[in-house]
Amino acid sequence: VADGCQIITIPGQGHAERLAEDKDGDLALLRVYGANALTPVSPAGEPAQADTVTLLGIADPQTQAGGGAITTAPAKLNGITLDPAPALGFSGAAVLDGQGRLLGVAVQGSATVAGPASAPQATLVPLAKVRNFLDANYVPPSSGGAGLDGAKAATVRVICVRK
Repeated sequence: VADGCQIITIPGQGHAERLAEDKDGDLALLRVYGANALTPVSPAGEPAQADTVTLLGIADPQTQAGGGAITTAPAKLNGITLDPAPALGFSGAAVLDGQGRLLGVAVQGSATVAGPASAPQATLVPLAKVRNFLDANYVPPSSGGAGLDGAKAATVRVICVRK
């Protein structure tokens, strides 16, 4: 999501700087300057067992007439594949279990520009991989509000400006 960004900002919070990235896991650690009252999402205690999940993110502003509403979408989890793939703008969305706890992060595959048409792909970066990435970058674990409302309180839009 943050690859190739010249400027990264969080509306209502301020400028962000990429501190670390895990290209294999499609994860980036951002420091948000001037941020206040940020809420963490509550992680699931066990590895993903759910087959029905909720994706929580902010859809592409073009699909919202320029808006920034927090959006949910149901999906099926088959191993690490999410079906159906979420709408544009959902790469980096939280993947939540039935209790609104974080199971991992949704990552959308790149669009095919040439060749036969293929359905969009989306996969889950499991919570264990997210935790390992945070641990490797000295970010201590934290817990946020419970349920879907708690996860919504932890959701922000990340805007990336590329050249």
